Amino acid sequence: MKKAQKKQANDFVNLLDKAHEEIRKAIAKKNYSMAAKILEQCQTGAFELGTMIERTEGEGFVTVPLLEQYCEKVYQVYEEVAQGSEPDGDRIYKSLRKSLIPIGNSIKNDIRPRIEAVFLPYKVSMWDSLESVWEAAAEDPLCDTYVIPIPYYERNPAGNLCEMHYEGDLYPAYVPVTKYDQFDWEGHHPDIVFVHNPYDEYNYVTSVHPFFYSGNLKKYTDCLVYIPYYEIGGEQAESFHTLPSYFAMDWIVAQSKEHKRQFDARIQDKILTLGSPKFDRVIRRQLDVEDIPKEWRSKLRGKVFFYNTSISGLLKDGIQAIEKMRYVFKSFENIKATLIWRPHPLTESTIRSMRPGLVDAYEEAVEYFSHIPYGILDKTQEAGTAIGLADAYIGEETSSIVHLFGVLGKPILIANAQITEDFTEEAGIPKFFDCIEEEGGAVLWAPLGDRNGLMQYDRRSRVLKFYEIPGEKPDGHRLYNAILPYEGQLYLIPYNAREIAVFDKRTETFFKLPFDEPVASGFTKAYAYGKKIYMVPARYPAILELECETGRIAYMKLEHLKGLQYNKEAPFSFNASMQIGSILLIALTCAARILELDLSDKKARIVDLAGGRGRDAEGFWCMAGDAEHIILGSAGRRRLLYWNRISNESRVLDSYPDGWQGNDKCFFEMQRLDKAVYVFPKEGNKLLRISLGSLQIEAMDSAIQDPQDMAARKSDYYDWASNTFFAKKQKDCILFQRAYDRSICKIKEGKAAVYETVVLPEEVQLSGMRLQFYRRGKNLPWVMRETKLYTLSRFVEYVQKNMHDGERQKKEYAVIAENLDGTAGEKIYRRIAENEANGSRA
Repeated sequence: MKKAQKKQANDFVNLLDKAHEEIRKAIAKKNYSMAAKILEQCQTGAFELGTMIERTEGEGFVTVPLLEQYCEKVYQVYEEVAQGSEPDGDRIYKSLRKSLIPIGNSIKNDIRPRIEAVFLPYKVSMWDSLESVWEAAAEDPLCDTYVIPIPYYERNPAGNLCEMHYEGDLYPAYVPVTKYDQFDWEGHHPDIVFVHNPYDEYNYVTSVHPFFYSGNLKKYTDCLVYIPYYEIGGEQAESFHTLPSYFAMDWIVAQSKEHKRQFDARIQDKILTLGSPKFDRVIRRQLDVEDIPKEWRSKLRGKVFFYNTSISGLLKDGIQAIEKMRYVFKSFENIKATLIWRPHPLTESTIRSMRPGLVDAYEEAVEYFSHIPYGILDKTQEAGTAIGLADAYIGEETSSIVHLFGVLGKPILIANAQITEDFTEEAGIPKFFDCIEEEGGAVLWAPLGDRNGLMQYDRRSRVLKFYEIPGEKPDGHRLYNAILPYEGQLYLIPYNAREIAVFDKRTETFFKLPFDEPVASGFTKAYAYGKKIYMVPARYPAILELECETGRIAYMKLEHLKGLQYNKEAPFSFNASMQIGSILLIALTCAARILELDLSDKKARIVDLAGGRGRDAEGFWCMAGDAEHIILGSAGRRRLLYWNRISNESRVLDSYPDGWQGNDKCFFEMQRLDKAVYVFPKEGNKLLRISLGSLQIEAMDSAIQDPQDMAARKSDYYDWASNTFFAKKQKDCILFQRAYDRSICKIKEGKAAVYETVVLPEEVQLSGMRLQFYRRGKNLPWVMRETKLYTLSRFVEYVQKNMHDGERQKKEYAVIAENLDGTAGEKIYRRIAENEANGSRA
């Protein structure tokens, strides 16, 4: 029974109830002939109602016997009235009404109205946004469904509709398609119409046929439902927040409460948060051999990787995007794995019209790919088969296909178009920003500079231990800038980290010490005095004083230091600090001033090395020396300054050795060893040595400058703004790490040489891959990004070794969509169908 018929049945029961009242009135007036006539009409109407119910609900339906009993009661009353023996009208009214009540209840509760649902896709590639809802409707024996693919047009530059497209013949064989011009909209007046196109006439590239604009469709249905053709990872594009068609809709489906919040406030009461049918499609899909194209089957081996490229990437990155494609293809040439490449279907036609200069290169890339034995070029109408086959995703982040892999728990690598060279071998060589030696130089401790972790390296056994630091970003860069030992513990001084990390060497565990309002580029160096540690700030607004035994932190705010006068927009200090007993010297980066702080009594004085022009003069980046003779390197130029701390005399040192080059930001770090200060280059090209006696500057003649220019790099992997990562005085030597190849070098007895290159074990590198998966912004719940450190080759190995935590990924994606068990479509249909059956909009 259709909803309109059920309404008709309900209306008739109400009419009978009113007729019973008229019968009582007629009897009261002794107008028995009128009462008999109304009784005849009641019986005829009840018979016709029973016939309609049997025709729609089947013979013997529960309501029909109740109507038969009612007819028998009407007949008995008719006989009584016809005899004219002054019947009791009130008694007759109550008797008829008593027989009518169960009929009304049965119609209301036992008859589920039959509804008609129409689905209006236009592009077959978007059918997945409606399919699971249609499947639920098609399985409902009380629903008549129609899938009516509708035509759409391209617009010419003037905005006029021109070429028409119709994809009705491209739908799967199991989907019964009704031709759009063979459906009688007025005659059917479907109860529910589902659409996925929200643009109406406001799409300036394409348009569905104007008949199917939302305003017109509302003339032919009681319920118009919009289900988005896209899915999101959390953040919806602003262009979807408000569209004119939304106001014509009766319901709009959102995939989550957060998604609902992103729609216009005026339509919030019509939004249902029930999930996305697009997720249903991939979650529920079971691939049979017959589903896989024949030409694909012989090419499948090992793990399968889905490579997705978009038009936007090509338009944005041009030839670089094509070079990236070739790099990806080449990476799969000699490994046991399958690569399915799915370029956007309109790639070639788009670049022919918008970037004709890329056509030859793109065609060459396609040709190159065609010769890869285990490469599959996916040109199918929709990506479902490839997604079902694939074990992992490689590609751009703007594609919604990312989230289809996301809900399946399959690992996702967001590709970097700028990386076209494999640095997997180099990626195991970490960089450091500080280190310490113990046990006579046999053990090296260092926080890693390019990932989250503390390293212990035993040079005797060549064993490296790696400890992840809790509560910090797994791929955090330069989390800690200094490491300081104290009573069996190692204090890691935060640069970009949020807390101070303390490692207990006895238990091999960390504990964290929070401090107020951490900032990026927080602290540069740290010094111990007594039972306290003092942290020198870069951009933090205070010097931190940490009591090691209690963990108490005190803040010596810079703004409270009388006469300091520094530029708060620039780093306060960097490598220009040193300790002389209880005296801590800190040179400013933005002014020719030195803060001299006595740690024993906290008294401070300001030394101006620019003759009263401290704030107007250039500051310093690095500093080293002894209690009297100190060398400072400028923050922004090539100037070296000698300062005699006792006499307060200073002078510029500018007799640079032959071959030394540098103009700006030349110096990175200084360390004193014996009677000389060694100057490590930032952008300068050589390691320099300055005698504290003669103040003569010479270039180090050593094995570490091969090639002689320290600004050189072994490969593109070693890309760093400074030519040195760190330099640290040990007991009888200086250790430093050069940027050329990240080797650790040593200066001892006036000579420098390459000491060693630390390489993280492969298991540490691979386990680090797992830590690279986390929420990457508002629209990427659980992915990793390709970098020079975390490479495509390493990702492939990670997938091949089944290291991915797919269940954790599914949990993260469960936050961004309801009903990620494949039931979104069913729940969408049930909710709307029940509302329509009951005539409700709640």
